[in-house]
Amino acid sequence: MIRRLISPVNLSVSQDRYVYAGYGGNADPTLLNGANRIGASAGTLLGGLLSMPMFDTVRQALPMM
Repeated sequence: MIRRLISPVNLSVSQDRYVYAGYGGNADPTLLNGANRIGASAGTLLGGLLSMPMFDTVRQALPMM
């Protein structure tokens, strides 16, 4: 039943014949999507680097509790 609901044939009927087989619908290799992907990757990297000292502080403080 589920296989029939999510088949590409049914998706193309319900999505006006514009269906991606996967990749979350963000498969257009346009400049805007590329810039968006680079910005999101940079934000994730920056967030990880900024939160690392906080997690290290918590890791060091936990044995004292």
